[in-house]
Amino acid sequence: MLSLSNLNTPAVKPLELSSKEFSAESAWRHLEVIASEAHPAGSVENQKVRDYLMREIAELGLVASTHYSCPLSG
Repeated sequence: MLSLSNLNTPAVKPLELSSKEFSAESAWRHLEVIASEAHPAGSVENQKVRDYLMREIAELGLVASTHYSCPLSG
């Protein structure tokens, strides 16, 4: 019985948390946007996902950069 007490999971935190706290609900919201359609490399959909992630990162007050390299270009 004592070992079962370690299986308690933490309560789900609401979306209204500060940007410094993890929220599974918030992560799920992002995952739904990112995984809403296929986004293979080089596609318009991939650019949309990239833009979404860059906006979300900027809203956190962070600076991000991207680097493009094509492994098929010799």
